Amino acid sequence: MSTDSRHGRNERLIQAQYHLIEKLRESEERFRTLIESLPQQIWTALPDGTLDYANQQMCEFYDRGLDILISKGWEDCIHPDDWENYQKHRAEALHFGNAYEIDIRLRNNAGIYHWYLAKTVPLRSDSGVIIKWLGSLTDITERKQAEEAMRLSSLVYQHSSEAMMVTEADGTIINVNPAFTRITGYTQEDALGKKPSILKSGVQTAAFYKEFWSALKGKGRWQGELVNKRKNGEIYSQWISINSTYKEDGAILHHVALLQDITEQKENEKRIWLQANFDHLTNLPNRRMFLDRLEQDIKKAHRSNMKIGLLFLDLDNFKEVNDTLGHEAGDELLKVAAKRLTECVREVDTVARLGGDEFVIIQGNLINEIDIERVGSSIVETLKAPFHLGNELAYVSASIGITIYPDDATTPEMLLKNADQAMYVSKRSGRNRFSYFTKGLEKTAQSRRQIGNDLRAALQDK
Repeated sequence: MSTDSRHGRNERLIQAQYHLIEKLRESEERFRTLIESLPQQIWTALPDGTLDYANQQMCEFYDRGLDILISKGWEDCIHPDDWENYQKHRAEALHFGNAYEIDIRLRNNAGIYHWYLAKTVPLRSDSGVIIKWLGSLTDITERKQAEEAMRLSSLVYQHSSEAMMVTEADGTIINVNPAFTRITGYTQEDALGKKPSILKSGVQTAAFYKEFWSALKGKGRWQGELVNKRKNGEIYSQWISINSTYKEDGAILHHVALLQDITEQKENEKRIWLQANFDHLTNLPNRRMFLDRLEQDIKKAHRSNMKIGLLFLDLDNFKEVNDTLGHEAGDELLKVAAKRLTECVREVDTVARLGGDEFVIIQGNLINEIDIERVGSSIVETLKAPFHLGNELAYVSASIGITIYPDDATTPEMLLKNADQAMYVSKRSGRNRFSYFTKGLEKTAQSRRQIGNDLRAALQDK
């Protein structure tokens, strides 16, 4: 081969090598550009696990130069609670040549821990020998936070004392929590695919539910009290709050309902209200309830231009019953007397116990005095009848005072005062009768008060 031929071939070989080196350089540059532009932390290590490269993302996260990072590594930034798990996977990978991925927490240059998905894979030669380890660290903090939020939400959902129910937009139940089963009696299997109407008690009207669905579809939320029915047929009170979730196009996706059993609360409220407004012995309205009803009746009578009759009665000889037969017998007599009084009046009338042996009766819509006289006579007669108290018989009677709204007075206080004065007229007239309030009674009472005041003043002057 001539010298010129050998020279040409060598030149072509050099040119080819140059192009190959250039391509490798360009390929490496593209690789580095790609690696440096990735949001993940990328690193490579020698077969023994010694770090020999880290991208800019990794250097910036730990605030360490590449040389320091290569010499010091990054494992010292792993959370102490994750260190043992990381070491275990790393040792197994180096020993067996396996790839692995784990979730670990890493501390950044500000001392704040982030969750990362750590992946490591071996790079092998054509003969299968590991020549490098390639690793990536991907920030999964938001995913972990979302998972934790979901976990907490699930715990709340499963362990909440409030029943929870999720439905489709049309009301079909797609999920309920254990509290729903505890409160309603319906298991998840019972409820799924059904409508909330399985809880219907029949107390609410069709018009109510029409308004309810209209509000829910229009505003996307509703809250209020419902009377529902448990699976066993028991009626109970429930407070419900419903909110809607939406699709991207604004259409309703789901309804989420919180249901609280308020039956016991309602019963307690009712018990407190009864204790505040009703006499515990006779179950009649007490003074407070009586005054409230009298005030309401006065307002209605004023609007309709009607009259009201008020009867104030005191049981004659009741003290003797208490003294001779005991307080238990006296209490029993009061309960029987209350029952007899109730039977003497209409359902719309009010019979109340003011205290002791004093009772009052409100007779609304009074057309004429004959009606109230009939009631007064009936009371006198019914209370004259003997009271059977165990093995004993007791006898009492009633002294009754009657006053008329608006003829005698227009306020509850004055009407009660007038009736009381008229009742004492019955007492002084021999008892077992009724007497009407008159203006003369008021004048006599004023005179009596004036005399009393004068006597007290005279005594003080001595």
